[in-house]
Amino acid sequence: MKASLSIYCDFDGTITTRDSVDFLLENVAADGWKQVEEKWERGEIGSRDCMAQQVRLFEGGWAAMENALSGIIVDPTFKNFAFWCEKNCIDLHVVSDGIDRTIDFVLGRDGIKVTTISANALVEEDSQTVSLEFPFASRSGSCASGVCKCEILEKGKVGLSKRIFIGDGRSDFCCANKADVLFAKHRLAKYCAENQIAYTEFDDFNDIKAALTKLFALSENSENGSVEEGGKGVRLGQQPAI
Repeated sequence: MKASLSIYCDFDGTITTRDSVDFLLENVAADGWKQVEEKWERGEIGSRDCMAQQVRLFEGGWAAMENALSGIIVDPTFKNFAFWCEKNCIDLHVVSDGIDRTIDFVLGRDGIKVTTISANALVEEDSQTVSLEFPFASRSGSCASGVCKCEILEKGKVGLSKRIFIGDGRSDFCCANKADVLFAKHRLAKYCAENQIAYTEFDDFNDIKAALTKLFALSENSENGSVEEGGKGVRLGQQPAI
């Protein structure tokens, strides 16, 4: 049986070694961002409202953000993973509740190509002031995040296609049980274990590449954009034995 693969991957703390939004808050934001964070942690506001208020506190505009982003490091195994996806005709989508321009800058700086980036949109109001827009917010209003990863994954389900999700944190909780195959670490792995959601834990992208190569019998020279399911196969809602 033939099945196309699409990979949906979180950015902050998954592709990067630390959260880029937290790093920017610590380095370019005015006082007050921690109080906003505390409201979010107490559940008084959603992550969309939290991000909107916090980004308004960034000082120095995009120039200051770009300068600070030199401190954001990409997992050293991700670039090779992205190249492997391209060679195997696997779509690699970055889905993040972070900032689109930040993601585009960091990946571009490191020469990494992905298929799409879905994230909150940075708006430069002037040279010193930035804000956010939310083109990927939930259309149903059921999700308080800036980016509704659930709706993005739902749209990715076409025919026999298999959706692989890779994540690490709180913004990934809601879509954990919607992927056909889930790779998780840190808070997401703990959440899945506590809620009986099947997942495969990983340390880096070499682990994921090895698991997918075995599961789907992938070839390094795949040219047709499809892959053979190997081993025990995958069914919707069931984590394969990897």
